[in-house]
Amino acid sequence: MNGLREIDEWLMKHVLPYRRDFNALARRLIGPDDAEDLVQDALARMIAAPNWREIQNPRAFTLTIVRNLAFEHKRKVARLPLAAGQHEAAIDVPDDQPGPFVLIDSRRNHEQLLALLKTLPPQCRRAVELRKFDGLSPGEIAEIMQIAVSTVEKHLVKGLARLVEGLRRDGIGTEEDSLKDPWKKPNQHGR
Repeated sequence: MNGLREIDEWLMKHVLPYRRDFNALARRLIGPDDAEDLVQDALARMIAAPNWREIQNPRAFTLTIVRNLAFEHKRKVARLPLAAGQHEAAIDVPDDQPGPFVLIDSRRNHEQLLALLKTLPPQCRRAVELRKFDGLSPGEIAEIMQIAVSTVEKHLVKGLARLVEGLRRDGIGTEEDSLKDPWKKPNQHGR
């Protein structure tokens, strides 16, 4: 007997290999400062689940727990009362949000970018998504995809070049804009 409980062995085999995915999602949803704590809470809830043997997809189940905990965390933070003196400061905050036309244009460009992303080869698309949506480094992506870092970098270059080419072909942005990162959010003037 190795001294491990059945649930411990199950966690090591079916949940912990995806810890980087959980951390990446937590970082994206609530930021790097609280991400590790959130993942620990999710794993604790996973262990406490009475029906853990019946979970068909432990990775997806845990990602759902992470997502729900992140939303719960955001709700708690939003409900925190303002400290004395912060009310006046909150009133004087200038509105630097982009106007409705910039938002509509950005949303349309974002939708076109996502459609272009779906046209990439699967490995290339996965590498670009992990880099741009999850913020992972090429080394972390290589580990997740079980390929060499140089291969990840080739996928990223190829994928981003195809996306820029597709955006240019669809008439989004100028030639100068096409050299910029297509995920970079525009400022209040739409640039």
